[in-house]
Amino acid sequence: MTGTEARALVGAYQRGEVEPTDAELDLALGLVDPHDARVDLPPHAATPYAICRGLFEALPLRAEDVVLDLGSGTGRVVVYGALVSEACFVGVEIVEERAKDSADAALRLGLDRVSIVTGDVLDPALAPLFDRATVFYAFRPFSDEMEQRVFAAVNAQGAQRRVTVATHRIRPRCLDPELFACVSSGALAIHRSRG
Repeated sequence: MTGTEARALVGAYQRGEVEPTDAELDLALGLVDPHDARVDLPPHAATPYAICRGLFEALPLRAEDVVLDLGSGTGRVVVYGALVSEACFVGVEIVEERAKDSADAALRLGLDRVSIVTGDVLDPALAPLFDRATVFYAFRPFSDEMEQRVFAAVNAQGAQRRVTVATHRIRPRCLDPELFACVSSGALAIHRSRG
């Protein structure tokens, strides 16, 4: 599928005109099935496309926004987002094979506003990504301890400037209510920093 065809399909899905399955969208976008049977990869749960659709309905992203996907996995959020908005997207994925697969898909689709970084989201070398991001997204792929550490870094950003945090299945107490106001809750929770 070309980038133009992918943009048309995802745009039609975003508007509710077509309802392909998640597997059909993955195939069309050239993304690896999150249930990839490669035995050397740890299990992965990808963000459902219904959550992607809700995310980009709820967030009025501008060209100057930078969305940082903390644990981007197969790349659904960053690829989908780049097809329906003008924002820049950065995915950070610790599993090298998944990072490469999603970067390859973005390249094939001609999405020059997508970059995928292989690494641990808490690697100090990646701190500049946190400083550039205006929107943070996370689906609960983390252990409880890791989730606490990741959101301590996100809370630090919210203490310094205006940022938006969108989460799927993250425990609500991870964001400091003194720093963030809940804009919407449910399967997709959105919080904005108060500063």
